[in-house]
Amino acid sequence: MTSQETDPIDKQKFQTACMTSITANTLLKNKNSILYQHSPEFELARLEAGMKYEPVSVYPEKDNDFWEVETFTSAFNQLSTFNKVLLFVALGLILLTILMIPVLIGTVSFGHELEARLNKVIQDERELLDIGHQLEATLNNLLTVIEDSFLSDSLVADLKLKTNDTCFCLYNQQIAWNDAREFCLKLGNGVHLREIYSQDDDSLMPLFQNTNLTQGIWLGGSNLMNQSVWLWDYTRTPISQWDNNPSIQWDLSVGSKLCLGVFKGDNANYKLNGVECDDEKSFLCSAKLVDSACVC
Repeated sequence: MTSQETDPIDKQKFQTACMTSITANTLLKNKNSILYQHSPEFELARLEAGMKYEPVSVYPEKDNDFWEVETFTSAFNQLSTFNKVLLFVALGLILLTILMIPVLIGTVSFGHELEARLNKVIQDERELLDIGHQLEATLNNLLTVIEDSFLSDSLVADLKLKTNDTCFCLYNQQIAWNDAREFCLKLGNGVHLREIYSQDDDSLMPLFQNTNLTQGIWLGGSNLMNQSVWLWDYTRTPISQWDNNPSIQWDLSVGSKLCLGVFKGDNANYKLNGVECDDEKSFLCSAKLVDSACVC
């Protein structure tokens, strides 16, 4: 019989001793011998049974992980209930933080993406507003061109007067001063709103005597360039007021932008007044005769 074989024993006594005396844990098999954790009582039962064995450590070998778990379990069991609750809460917070990290990263990323999209929407809105303003300006220009074309094609002088080498054309269509100015200029051949340069210019008298001047007629003067200086628009010469002609009454205010109109006077044949340029009035064009013909 080898050293690793067991001697014949009284199995009944051995089993009884095991059932009554083993105080802990598991029977381990090592080769053909039975190894076990034992107590003094079990030693006595072994001797009585006449069993031979190889001495072993009371505790079987255990790996480091086992001891770490056992140590942690022992330390945990020693904690009070309150400390256990605090420990679970702390572990829960740590776990929650770990789980929230991807959510926070995703939220920040979504915030950046949302900001970029919002900036893109704002930029697109600005571009659309710019396009809208451009379309509005283009439409206004187109309407102006159409209106000017309509005026040029449809307006015919209601009254013409030739004096010496000059032709006067009166239009009863009531429009603003700048529209009247542009209309006369677009006729070409030097046609412009009428300008009066001296007190000797009585050539207008027959025309005015046959016209209702109550509403006024636009002439070619204004202070639009400089509110304190009145100029004739076509020649850019200052307007001189001559007082010794009793047929003319002057009222040229300064300090605001006005345009020159001729009206029926109170104590004179007519008066020259500065009025709001947006007012709509009849207008008077004039030009030199071309081949003895009026070109206005």
